[in-house]
Amino acid sequence: MAPEFIALLISGISLLISLLVTYLSYFRPANIEMYVGGRLLFYPAPYATVDGNVWGGFGFYLPITFHNNSTRGGTIFEVRLLVQPIFNSITYDMSWEEFAGMHPDERRFVSKSVVQPIVVRKQESVSELVQFIWTPYARPFEIEEGDYDIQVLVWTRRTQKPQIVFSSRTKITKEHTDTYKKCLEQELPLTMELLLGNTHSTCDLTTQSETKKRYGSI
Repeated sequence: MAPEFIALLISGISLLISLLVTYLSYFRPANIEMYVGGRLLFYPAPYATVDGNVWGGFGFYLPITFHNNSTRGGTIFEVRLLVQPIFNSITYDMSWEEFAGMHPDERRFVSKSVVQPIVVRKQESVSELVQFIWTPYARPFEIEEGDYDIQVLVWTRRTQKPQIVFSSRTKITKEHTDTYKKCLEQELPLTMELLLGNTHSTCDLTTQSETKKRYGSI
């Protein structure tokens, strides 16, 4: 092989590497990933009417982290929560409403701000506790025992279809439904917990053998 050809080949490879590095460093679009917390919190919520607040709404809190591993910033334009009972064909489709946070002096959630597009800067992360509200103007949220499919849809571009989709499954128990009914009677917005995927309860009494089976050798 001629030395001139080898030199030309090396120069071509170097140019391609330089172009690739330049693209990855300056021109690659934002690459945003979503990490959803393992617990979906829900509570009975009042909704406003001309005659005052009426109980029967349904609120959700979901912790979400967005991470951008690109060198260019990106934007989250919308987040939607889909709750789908697997025992019928209904889908409760909700858009994000507010960003929430923990009250500084009391153990309860409070509104932090109304939702707005989230800017995720290059190689940075943004975490929010996102609130979704189902207001039953057309149909009440019918809470029943059983399994539910949960989907979180995220738009990073203004298109019809979302760019990021998270899917999981959770279970509403009789304890959930009984507590919910009591809270409605007392007009109490008590927050309850639904586990997503393989997430374990915050507190659980087990045996040593069950612990080893669950977590392996630790």
